[in-house]
Amino acid sequence: RCPAGPPGRRGRTGHRALRGKAALIAEGLLCGVLNGKTAFMIARITGRLEHVDAAAALVDVGGGLWYEVLVPAFDVERLSRRIGQDVALFTLHYIDGDPTRGGQVPRLVGFLSETDREFFKLFTTVKGIGIRKALRSLVRPAADIAAAIQAKDGKVLASLPVILYRKTGDDEKERATDHPLYRTLRFRPNVWMTPIDFYGCGQMHAGLRGNAYNEIVINDGEIHLEPLHPDLVTVEQLDTKRLRYQYTDPALGEQRTLTQDQVVHVRDLAEDAVTGQARAVLAREAIAVSAAAEAFVGGYFKNDATGRLHYLHPGNLSSEKRKEIREMIAENVAGWANRAKTMITSHGVKVEELGKHDDSGFIVDPRNFQVADIARFWRCPLFMIGLEEKSTTWGTGIEAQKQGFVDFTIKPWTDRWAQALTQALLTKE
Repeated sequence: RCPAGPPGRRGRTGHRALRGKAALIAEGLLCGVLNGKTAFMIARITGRLEHVDAAAALVDVGGGLWYEVLVPAFDVERLSRRIGQDVALFTLHYIDGDPTRGGQVPRLVGFLSETDREFFKLFTTVKGIGIRKALRSLVRPAADIAAAIQAKDGKVLASLPVILYRKTGDDEKERATDHPLYRTLRFRPNVWMTPIDFYGCGQMHAGLRGNAYNEIVINDGEIHLEPLHPDLVTVEQLDTKRLRYQYTDPALGEQRTLTQDQVVHVRDLAEDAVTGQARAVLAREAIAVSAAAEAFVGGYFKNDATGRLHYLHPGNLSSEKRKEIREMIAENVAGWANRAKTMITSHGVKVEELGKHDDSGFIVDPRNFQVADIARFWRCPLFMIGLEEKSTTWGTGIEAQKQGFVDFTIKPWTDRWAQALTQALLTKE
């Protein structure tokens, strides 16, 4: 049985147990056993954001208790704009340190999105990617690559007209302009979105998260389709094999239950035939390599785009003198901004470079490969993301590649949309 409450973080008011209102705020409290000892795991915390730095956030959950939560690089900027406000962080728990050296410390890692937390769990399953490395590596550029690639699909698909037809013969059809759904699908999917906005939003949801959910709403006698964010929807299959959707309404703060007949569900490939798999998760290995490269390249150019420099001093240096020299190097030598400055040494100091200094090609080529590796998960031709030197891989010439993009990337998605709309909105007749 778990003890009465988890240990608090030593903050401004001392070491206290979580109780009262604070106990309710720290949601999802679980108890487990780690190395024979009781370990507390918190799935979500809500409180006032007091401070954010490059690696962690400090959250006041009330009752004199502050939690230090490690945060990924991509959330630091967003959190820095919310200091002093209430925030909710989806968290996971791990033990930091080496047990053989007696330096183990419990840590919390937090995310603004539950989807980001789940992706982080999968991301850290990549060989060689630990918690700390993952937190440093997951920066905006890596996520932007996937989003930018999927945006290409979304923009193209959103620009295609969605037209409802009526069969008039075995091989003949006509536009069903008199059907009540014709206006909805072609011109006005809901009261606030244009068709290109609606289908673009849906394709971004389906392409990145694996699922696009749209609630069917009757508004002033018209059928409207209102998008539901995938992060707020859970799906379950009933004994009847029909689906039931649980949607957490962010405006009302309550959960609503929707039946299969109330939702247009566009899904990507689904292993369980119920919910589509997020391609960002399937591509986590490629994204991990790209994220690590972004972190490396940032550090490489931060240090003058050269290899490591070795400063040789003929004498013995005190720790204070070493610190003074390091500060001098950081201010006057390190970084691309100091590249043109002349380096002056004295007292017999010599400067050597560890390893061979190569040109920037050894960075550019692998980064291009990483972008291409991620692009293949979305079946995006490379010429559409600026890698034209490899533009022959999808056919001979741009026209052939454009046709390949239509046949192998866009058509599977238009078929998914057409079939989902047909199943949810039309009868057999």
